[in-house]
Amino acid sequence: MSSLTFDQDLCIQCGACVDVCPTRIIIRRDQAVPSVHPRAERACIVCGHCVAVCPKSAVAHKDMLPGDCMPLEKALDPSGGQIRQFLLSRRSIRSYQEKEVPREVIYEVIALASHAPSGHNLQPVHWKVIHDRKNLSKLESLVLDWMKEMVAKGHPLAQALSMPTILKISEMGNDMIFRGAPHLVAAHAAGEERMTVLMGTIALTYFELALRAKDLGGCWAGFFDIACGLSPAITEALELPEGHRPCGSMFFGYPKHRYMRVPKRKEPRITWA
Repeated sequence: MSSLTFDQDLCIQCGACVDVCPTRIIIRRDQAVPSVHPRAERACIVCGHCVAVCPKSAVAHKDMLPGDCMPLEKALDPSGGQIRQFLLSRRSIRSYQEKEVPREVIYEVIALASHAPSGHNLQPVHWKVIHDRKNLSKLESLVLDWMKEMVAKGHPLAQALSMPTILKISEMGNDMIFRGAPHLVAAHAAGEERMTVLMGTIALTYFELALRAKDLGGCWAGFFDIACGLSPAITEALELPEGHRPCGSMFFGYPKHRYMRVPKRKEPRITWA
Protein backbone atom coordinates (compact mmCIF):
# COMPACT_ATOMS: atom_id res chain seq x y z
CA MET A 1 0.00 0.00 0.00
CA SER A 2 1.27 3.46 -0.89
CA SER A 3 2.24 5.90 1.87
CA LEU A 4 0.63 8.64 -0.21
CA THR A 5 -3.07 8.47 -1.01
CA PHE A 6 -5.26 10.64 -3.22
CA ASP A 7 -8.99 10.92 -2.51
CA GLN A 8 -10.75 10.52 -5.86
CA ASP A 9 -13.91 12.19 -4.59
CA LEU A 10 -12.09 15.31 -3.38
CA CYS A 11 -9.36 15.63 -6.01
CA ILE A 12 -10.04 18.26 -8.70
CA GLN A 13 -7.04 17.19 -10.85
CA CYS A 14 -5.37 20.59 -10.55
CA GLY A 15 -1.91 19.04 -10.64
CA ALA A 16 -0.49 21.22 -7.85
CA CYS A 17 0.82 18.23 -5.91
CA VAL A 18 2.63 17.01 -9.03
CA ASP A 19 4.25 20.41 -9.57
CA VAL A 20 5.52 20.93 -6.01
CA CYS A 21 6.88 17.44 -5.30
CA PRO A 22 10.66 17.98 -4.96
CA THR A 23 11.53 14.38 -5.84
CA ARG A 24 9.01 14.14 -8.72
CA ILE A 25 7.50 10.87 -7.50
CA ILE A 26 3.87 11.99 -7.96
CA ILE A 27 2.60 11.33 -11.46
CA ARG A 28 -0.64 12.12 -13.30
CA ARG A 29 -1.56 10.60 -16.64
CA ASP A 30 -4.38 11.67 -18.96
CA GLN A 31 -5.75 14.27 -16.52
CA ALA A 32 -6.54 11.51 -14.01
CA VAL A 33 -6.21 11.55 -10.22
CA PRO A 34 -2.48 11.60 -9.33
CA SER A 35 -0.65 8.53 -8.08
CA VAL A 36 2.82 7.52 -6.91
CA HIS A 37 5.07 5.35 -9.01
CA PRO A 38 5.54 2.23 -6.83
CA ARG A 39 9.26 1.99 -7.54
CA ALA A 40 9.74 5.66 -6.67
CA GLU A 41 7.92 5.80 -3.36
CA ARG A 42 11.08 5.09 -1.38
CA ALA A 43 12.36 8.45 -2.67
CA CYS A 44 9.66 10.33 -0.72
CA ILE A 45 11.30 12.64 1.84
CA VAL A 46 8.03 13.27 3.74
CA CYS A 47 8.35 17.03 3.24
CA GLY A 48 4.57 17.44 3.19
CA HIS A 49 4.49 19.82 0.21
CA CYS A 50 1.82 17.78 -1.55
CA VAL A 51 -0.38 17.68 1.56
CA ALA A 52 0.14 21.40 2.21
CA VAL A 53 -0.59 22.60 -1.34
CA CYS A 54 -3.78 20.64 -2.04
CA PRO A 55 -6.75 23.06 -2.04
CA LYS A 56 -9.23 20.27 -1.29
CA SER A 57 -7.33 18.20 1.31
CA ALA A 58 -7.35 15.32 -1.14
CA VAL A 59 -3.71 14.31 -0.56
CA ALA A 60 -2.64 12.45 2.55
CA HIS A 61 0.54 10.76 3.75
CA LYS A 62 0.31 8.00 6.32
CA ASP A 63 2.53 10.07 8.63
CA MET A 64 0.99 13.43 7.73
CA LEU A 65 -2.76 13.75 7.34
CA PRO A 66 -4.32 17.05 6.18
CA GLY A 67 -6.15 17.38 9.48
CA ASP A 68 -2.85 17.15 11.35
CA CYS A 69 -1.43 20.19 9.54
CA MET A 70 -2.14 23.75 10.70
CA PRO A 71 -4.24 25.61 8.12
CA LEU A 72 -2.89 28.93 6.84
CA GLU A 73 -5.16 31.94 7.29
CA LYS A 74 -5.13 34.46 4.45
CA ALA A 75 -6.12 37.19 6.90
CA LEU A 76 -2.83 36.69 8.77
CA ASP A 77 -0.63 37.15 5.71
CA PRO A 78 1.63 40.16 6.38
CA SER A 79 1.69 43.02 3.90
CA GLY A 80 4.82 43.97 2.01
CA GLY A 81 5.29 46.92 4.33
CA GLN A 82 4.98 44.74 7.42
CA ILE A 83 7.54 42.26 6.10
CA ARG A 84 9.88 45.12 5.21
CA GLN A 85 9.69 46.68 8.68
CA PHE A 86 9.99 43.28 10.39
CA LEU A 87 13.27 42.55 8.59
CA LEU A 88 14.68 46.07 8.79
CA SER A 89 13.89 46.34 12.50
CA ARG A 90 15.92 43.26 13.40
CA ARG A 91 18.67 44.25 15.82
CA SER A 92 21.37 42.31 17.62
CA ILE A 93 20.33 42.66 21.25
CA ARG A 94 23.15 43.20 23.78
CA SER A 95 21.22 44.72 26.70
CA TYR A 96 18.69 42.62 28.60
CA GLN A 97 16.16 42.87 31.38
CA GLU A 98 16.94 40.87 34.49
CA LYS A 99 14.07 38.56 33.71
CA GLU A 100 14.05 34.82 33.05
CA VAL A 101 12.31 33.48 29.97
CA PRO A 102 9.96 30.58 30.85
CA ARG A 103 10.95 27.25 29.36
CA GLU A 104 7.60 26.84 27.63
CA VAL A 105 8.13 30.16 25.81
CA ILE A 106 11.59 29.07 24.65
CA TYR A 107 10.07 25.79 23.46
CA GLU A 108 7.54 27.69 21.33
CA VAL A 109 10.31 29.73 19.70
CA ILE A 110 12.37 26.61 18.97
CA ALA A 111 9.26 24.91 17.55
CA LEU A 112 8.94 27.80 15.08
CA ALA A 113 12.64 27.66 14.22
CA SER A 114 12.34 23.93 13.58
CA HIS A 115 10.42 24.77 10.40
CA ALA A 116 13.61 26.17 8.86
CA PRO A 117 14.51 24.51 5.56
CA SER A 118 16.97 21.63 5.60
CA GLY A 119 18.48 19.72 2.71
CA HIS A 120 16.41 16.70 1.68
CA ASN A 121 14.16 17.40 4.66
CA LEU A 122 16.74 15.79 6.96
CA GLN A 123 15.88 18.08 9.88
CA PRO A 124 19.22 17.24 11.55
CA VAL A 125 19.35 20.10 14.04
CA HIS A 126 19.15 19.52 17.80
CA TRP A 127 18.98 22.28 20.39
CA LYS A 128 20.87 22.74 23.65
CA VAL A 129 19.45 25.45 25.91
CA ILE A 130 21.57 26.81 28.76
CA HIS A 131 18.68 28.07 30.85
CA ASP A 132 20.39 28.51 34.22
CA ARG A 133 22.39 31.75 34.34
CA LYS A 134 24.90 30.08 36.69
CA ASN A 135 25.74 27.55 33.99
CA LEU A 136 26.08 30.37 31.47
CA SER A 137 28.53 32.12 33.82
CA LYS A 138 30.64 28.95 33.92
CA LEU A 139 30.85 28.96 30.12
CA GLU A 140 31.78 32.65 30.22
CA SER A 141 34.67 31.87 32.59
CA LEU A 142 35.91 29.11 30.29
CA VAL A 143 35.92 31.46 27.31
CA LEU A 144 37.79 34.15 29.26
CA ASP A 145 40.40 31.62 30.40
CA TRP A 146 40.82 30.52 26.79
CA MET A 147 41.28 34.14 25.74
CA LYS A 148 43.99 34.58 28.38
CA GLU A 149 45.82 31.58 26.95
CA MET A 150 45.51 32.96 23.42
CA VAL A 151 46.95 36.31 24.54
CA ALA A 152 49.79 34.64 26.47
CA LYS A 153 50.72 32.59 23.40
CA GLY A 154 50.71 35.67 21.21
CA HIS A 155 48.21 34.01 18.89
CA PRO A 156 47.37 36.26 15.89
CA LEU A 157 43.67 35.83 16.62
CA ALA A 158 44.14 37.46 20.03
CA GLN A 159 44.93 40.84 18.49
CA ALA A 160 42.55 40.41 15.56
CA LEU A 161 39.63 39.96 17.98
CA SER A 162 40.85 42.54 20.52
CA MET A 163 41.09 39.90 23.25
CA PRO A 164 43.30 42.02 25.58
CA THR A 165 40.63 44.73 25.54
CA ILE A 166 37.83 42.21 26.04
CA LEU A 167 39.67 40.80 29.06
CA LYS A 168 40.22 44.24 30.61
CA ILE A 169 36.55 45.18 30.22
CA SER A 170 35.51 41.80 31.65
CA GLU A 171 37.74 42.32 34.70
CA MET A 172 35.67 45.43 35.44
CA GLY A 173 32.58 43.23 35.85
CA ASN A 174 31.17 43.54 32.33
CA ASP A 175 30.00 40.41 30.55
CA MET A 176 31.49 40.76 27.08
CA ILE A 177 30.84 37.15 26.07
CA PHE A 178 27.09 36.84 26.64
CA ARG A 179 26.26 40.51 27.39
CA GLY A 180 24.34 39.68 30.54
CA ALA A 181 21.74 37.64 28.66
CA PRO A 182 19.86 35.13 30.82
CA HIS A 183 20.01 32.24 28.35
CA LEU A 184 21.98 30.66 25.51
CA VAL A 185 20.83 28.30 22.78
CA ALA A 186 23.22 26.19 20.71
CA ALA A 187 22.23 24.37 17.54
CA HIS A 188 24.06 21.06 17.12
CA ALA A 189 23.94 18.06 14.83
CA ALA A 190 25.71 14.80 14.11
CA GLY A 191 28.35 14.57 11.42
CA GLU A 192 31.18 16.66 10.07
CA GLU A 193 29.68 17.68 6.73
CA ARG A 194 29.64 21.35 5.81
CA MET A 195 25.94 21.10 4.99
CA THR A 196 25.20 20.10 8.59
CA VAL A 197 26.70 23.33 9.89
CA LEU A 198 24.85 25.29 7.22
CA MET A 199 21.52 23.75 8.26
CA GLY A 200 22.23 24.69 11.87
CA THR A 201 23.04 28.26 10.82
CA ILE A 202 19.77 28.53 8.90
CA ALA A 203 17.84 27.15 11.88
CA LEU A 204 19.47 29.68 14.21
CA THR A 205 18.56 32.49 11.81
CA TYR A 206 14.95 31.34 12.02
CA PHE A 207 15.31 31.23 15.82
CA GLU A 208 16.50 34.82 15.95
CA LEU A 209 13.59 36.04 13.83
CA ALA A 210 11.09 33.89 15.74
CA LEU A 211 12.15 35.51 19.04
CA ARG A 212 10.13 38.56 18.02
CA ALA A 213 6.92 36.54 18.28
CA LYS A 214 7.48 36.42 22.06
CA ASP A 215 8.85 39.97 22.50
CA LEU A 216 12.35 38.53 22.87
CA GLY A 217 15.65 39.40 21.23
CA GLY A 218 19.00 37.74 20.74
CA CYS A 219 22.51 38.02 19.38
CA TRP A 220 24.91 35.58 17.76
CA ALA A 221 27.46 34.42 20.36
CA GLY A 222 30.51 35.02 18.19
CA PHE A 223 33.25 34.78 20.82
CA PHE A 224 31.73 31.62 22.24
CA ASP A 225 31.41 30.01 18.81
CA ILE A 226 35.03 30.78 17.93
CA ALA A 227 36.16 29.38 21.27
CA CYS A 228 34.15 26.21 20.67
CA GLY A 229 35.84 25.79 17.32
CA LEU A 230 39.34 26.09 18.77
CA SER A 231 38.98 24.67 22.29
CA PRO A 232 37.77 21.07 22.72
CA ALA A 233 37.35 21.73 26.45
CA ILE A 234 34.72 24.42 25.82
CA THR A 235 32.88 22.23 23.34
CA GLU A 236 32.91 19.40 25.91
CA ALA A 237 31.41 21.76 28.48
CA LEU A 238 28.28 21.95 26.34
CA GLU A 239 27.78 18.21 26.98
CA LEU A 240 26.43 17.44 23.53
CA PRO A 241 25.54 13.89 22.47
CA GLU A 242 28.44 11.78 21.24
CA GLY A 243 29.26 12.50 17.61
CA HIS A 244 27.53 15.88 17.63
CA ARG A 245 29.18 19.20 16.85
CA PRO A 246 27.94 22.73 17.57
CA CYS A 247 26.70 24.62 14.51
CA GLY A 248 26.41 28.00 16.21
CA SER A 249 24.85 29.64 19.22
CA MET A 250 22.89 32.68 20.29
CA PHE A 251 22.26 34.37 23.62
CA PHE A 252 18.81 35.81 24.16
CA GLY A 253 16.26 37.26 26.57
CA TYR A 254 13.87 40.17 27.02
CA PRO A 255 15.40 43.34 25.48
CA LYS A 256 16.05 46.23 27.83
CA HIS A 257 15.48 48.87 25.16
CA ARG A 258 13.22 49.44 22.17
CA TYR A 259 14.75 50.71 18.94
CA MET A 260 12.99 53.63 17.28
CA ARG A 261 14.53 53.76 13.80
CA VAL A 262 16.51 51.79 11.26
CA PRO A 263 20.26 52.57 11.11
CA LYS A 264 21.76 53.15 7.68
CA ARG A 265 23.64 50.38 5.89
CA LYS A 266 25.88 50.25 2.83
CA GLU A 267 24.29 50.00 -0.57
CA PRO A 268 23.96 46.41 -1.80
CA ARG A 269 26.93 45.22 -3.85
CA ILE A 270 25.39 43.31 -6.73
CA THR A 271 26.88 41.70 -9.82
CA TRP A 272 24.42 40.91 -12.59
CA ALA A 273 25.10 38.22 -15.16
